Amino acid sequence: MANLCEDWVPESSWRKAYNLSSGKSYRKTTWEFMNLNLEPMGFKFEEVYPPEMMARFNFHGQYYTDADVLENYLHFRCIPGDQYWAGVKAEMERMMKNPMIAAMMPKLEMMKGRNEQLARKEMGPIWAEENNKTEWIQAFYGSLEEKHKLIGTEYELHRPSEEETFLDHGYDEEKGLENLDAEDLQKAAEFRGGEYLKEDVKDIYTPVRWKCAFGHEFKLSVNGALHGGHWCPECMKNSWAYPKFARKNPFYAQVWDPQHSPEETYEIPMRFSAYEIREEIEKELGL
Repeated sequence: MANLCEDWVPESSWRKAYNLSSGKSYRKTTWEFMNLNLEPMGFKFEEVYPPEMMARFNFHGQYYTDADVLENYLHFRCIPGDQYWAGVKAEMERMMKNPMIAAMMPKLEMMKGRNEQLARKEMGPIWAEENNKTEWIQAFYGSLEEKHKLIGTEYELHRPSEEETFLDHGYDEEKGLENLDAEDLQKAAEFRGGEYLKEDVKDIYTPVRWKCAFGHEFKLSVNGALHGGHWCPECMKNSWAYPKFARKNPFYAQVWDPQHSPEETYEIPMRFSAYEIREEIEKELGL
């Protein structure tokens, strides 16, 4: 991060949102990453985690192209991926050659037993099925039937496509955020199922008023909405309701619809709300 202070970093790079990643040579799927650690212990990912215990979707993990932009600014990628991953594997192999360390490592059956314990805890796949939490099952498997189809099957381990695709953001990106007018902002809001409430824009960093598809009014900067990817905080305040958002928000539907069924309707209440915690802190501090 010290490179932020260098003269080569352009002023235009500041006050923007970037996804941080180490680049293509570092890309590993869950099973590839786990096997780097498990194979020196004598077993593989497929032996530890039954297919029906693994979420089919709604799990984090994407490749981001804008990290390359950040790399061009900061030059933070110092170690080639092949070298780094070879070092990870070599270190695990070195530790397993030490009898004292190897003796402390869990055996296969121990790991499987521990995973079952975790799966029985709240929000785990066994807990969801035993307690008829259909919304949790739908969120990660599609349905209980789809989950049961995985029992006794073999993994179809594969790597996702690395073809670069770009989202439509609902406005003319060639103009640049600073040059968008009220009509552009209204188009962008409509593409998110909402409305721009015609408030004067002092600059792209000052919050202005918007309305979401569900009628909530909120304040958010143009930069935060269109570059940062944020939207209505009220909608995400107390529950996860992604299917509902996708039906009303064409921008979000671009990433939701390719992997999900129109029949998905779940809405999962949050036990703790980050927004309510923030509001409570602000109230206590008099902010």
